[in-house]
Amino acid sequence: MTSEDWIKVLRERTHKLNNVAATLELSNAQLTKRVNELHAEVRRMSTADEIAKGVADELRRRNQTEREKIDSGMRWLLWTFGLVLTTLQIASIFVFR
Repeated sequence: MTSEDWIKVLRERTHKLNNVAATLELSNAQLTKRVNELHAEVRRMSTADEIAKGVADELRRRNQTEREKIDSGMRWLLWTFGLVLTTLQIASIFVFR
């Protein structure tokens, strides 16, 4: 092979290597863009998850508060009913004696 042939082969190989390098850079840029998109999506999902957990906690707290109010009202009603019955029994003992 002559030096001109070698120069031609080297130019072709250099051209191919440059094309491969450019293709790899484009692929890398696309992958980087996709990774950034996925990262943003994960961030949005985690934010939505945190909001959902906060809402669920608030609903549980409100439900617990409401249950405590109902339980308190029922206790008050039972004590009042028991006190009225006790008073009526004591009064009936004095009346029918």
